[in-house]
Amino acid sequence: MNHNLHEVRPSLSLHLPHGPVLKVLDFGLARKKANFDSEVRMSDYVVTRYYRAPEIILGLHYSEKVDIWSIGCIFAEMINHRVLFPGIDRIDQWSKIVNIMGTPSQSFISQLAAPAAEYVNSLPKVEAKSMDQTFPDGDFLGATEQPQAHLTANDARRLISKMLSIDPNERYSVAEALNDPYVKLWCREEEVTL
Repeated sequence: MNHNLHEVRPSLSLHLPHGPVLKVLDFGLARKKANFDSEVRMSDYVVTRYYRAPEIILGLHYSEKVDIWSIGCIFAEMINHRVLFPGIDRIDQWSKIVNIMGTPSQSFISQLAAPAAEYVNSLPKVEAKSMDQTFPDGDFLGATEQPQAHLTANDARRLISKMLSIDPNERYSVAEALNDPYVKLWCREEEVTL
């Protein structure tokens, strides 16, 4: 059975061909991997705004970890059936992120160029919302007889928090995400190429 998840992300076609396989069909704002290693100025016009990682919003050099952020946003949206960070522009997008994830650490802010660092430091400090508050138990499917039934809402919350760390140095890498217990159950090693 084939499914298109237009409700999840209207600007991106997602496709569930069979079982727990999610295929991304639109790479309109993607970059080639080789460009991540370049020292040239990287465009901030990549990734649909709602799924744009903090390092892109704030003008830092970025890596593949921006994809982990985007996947974390999509996963969160699949759980609570709404966009997690629905910003209307760059400033509002940053505000939406901070209102849930909290003010970033000084070590992250120190990596920013002066204008961005000054802006972030000028904002009131915000404590991160608990993942329990952001993703209440009612957002999750109930227990089933499926083999993955031992995975809990807390496992999903932990995965999301690792994928949505504001500081990319603290965010999961692709390999770390693939080794997370919540992902590992669904992931077939023969389907993964890094």
